This record gives sequence, C-alpha cells and structure tokens, in this order.
Amino acid sequence: MSSYHNKIVFITGIAHGLGLCLAKIYHRMGAKVVGVDLNAEKLKELKKSIPGSYVLACDVTNRDAVYTMAKSVLADVGIPDIIINNAGVVERSRFLDCDDKLLERTMNVNIMAHFWVLKAFLPAMVDARRGHVCQIASAAGLMGVKGMAAYCASKHAVIGFSDSLRLELEDARIHMTVVCPGFINTGMFDGVKPIRFTPMLDQAKIAKKIIKAIDKDKPYLKAPLMIKLVPLLRACLPYGLFQSVSSLFNVHHSMDDLSKPS
Repeated sequence: MSSYHNKIVFITGIAHGLGLCLAKIYHRMGAKVVGVDLNAEKLKELKKSIPGSYVLACDVTNRDAVYTMAKSVLADVGIPDIIINNAGVVERSRFLDCDDKLLERTMNVNIMAHFWVLKAFLPAMVDARRGHVCQIASAAGLMGVKGMAAYCASKHAVIGFSDSLRLELEDARIHMTVVCPGFINTGMFDGVKPIRFTPMLDQAKIAKKIIKAIDKDKPYLKAPLMIKLVPLLRACLPYGLFQSVSSLFNVHHSMDDLSKPS
C-alpha cells in the first residue's frame, strides 16, 4: 500500500505499547486511525495526541461488545483497509500455579478476541475484495517456553488460525501478515531475563518493520534474527538437542524473575 491517505487502520490494544506506537506512525503517514482499548483514560490521551482518530472503549473478549463496536466503526468511519490484532496479555506463573481466571483471560485476549474482531469486520472486507489482516503473535508461538504455558498456547493458536484463514481469504484478495517477535520493551515483559544473542526489541523500530511487512504483503515477520532460526532448528534437531540449545540460550529461564502485575 503506497499511500495511506484516506486509508483506515484499525488496531486493538491501541492506547499503549506497540498498539499506540503503530497508531502514531500510521497517523503521521496520513491514515485514518481507528481502534479499541479497555483503558478509557488512556484513550482520552490518545485522542489528544492523534487528532481525528476514532477510538472506543471496548472489551475485545466480549463477543457482543465487539460486534456492536464493529457496526459503529463500519457506519461512522467505513471498512478497514488494515486490521491489526495487537491486544495481548501474558500470565506470570507456571501452569499449575496459575489462577484459572488468568488462564481463561490469556486465551480470551490473545486468541478468542481475534475471532470476534475478524468475524465482525471480515464480511465487509470480503465484499469489498480488499484489505490486510496483521496478527501479532510471538516467538512463543514457535516453541514452548517454561513459565508461559498459556501464553505459548494462545500464540500457537494465533499462528495456526492465521495460516488457515489466509488460505480461506486468498480469493477475496485479503492478505495476512503474522508477526512473531521476541520480547518487546512495551512494559509487558518488565523483569524478563534476556535471551542470549536475542536483544529486547524497541517498540518503535519493530512497529516500523511491521508496517513495512504489511506494505509488502509478507506472510510472516520474525524478529530479531535468532527468532528466524527457531522453525529450522526445531525441524532439524532431535527434541532433546533442541531443548539443550534452548537452555544454552537461556530461553527457559527468561521468565524466572518477571515482575508480578500490580
């Protein structure tokens, strides 16, 4: 997409972190920024920093709320040219120590919300025979990580769902980009132990890479470099050797000191 003038970009989790970063960049590029977030106060701040934006407070895990919100967006703004499913959460404990409600919330935010948002908007995009869907997954969707069982499950689900949906949307000329980043400095992973040779990603830089990947209709964006090697290593190495390599790179201890949510 060479020009963003009069283009509509819809982003979930738009009021903070990567979502806010993407919104600001798209706004500077001339797009009409549309989005949702749970934090109404942050949305008020966003409206001041991004004049002309159309943002709503919405719980993306609530199917009926998403469908109602989408009707408002379609009526008031129009059909999105780009949808970025960005909203996400991470549990901060091992599976057996994790509260059931937190496990449900992780799956609801990280994958079920993708279902509701796309069910709400895709029919109009299919009729228009245009559009692009960007799914923010994770490097944790490419492998298992100790201390992130539900998060890994939800991100694996995003990748599998996206790969299947991409095929279903080919005839409608709707493209799909799945983003699999390592840790991003959005605050979600405060206290994480760095993985060797895998630097913490700067949210402004990865946001620009995401936009570039969408522009080029890339099916995947994996970053940084070491993340690109994960599928190859999993395919080529025996299970035990792959886990030994993962431990060598400190993957399975990266979450040990992750700060607890306030």
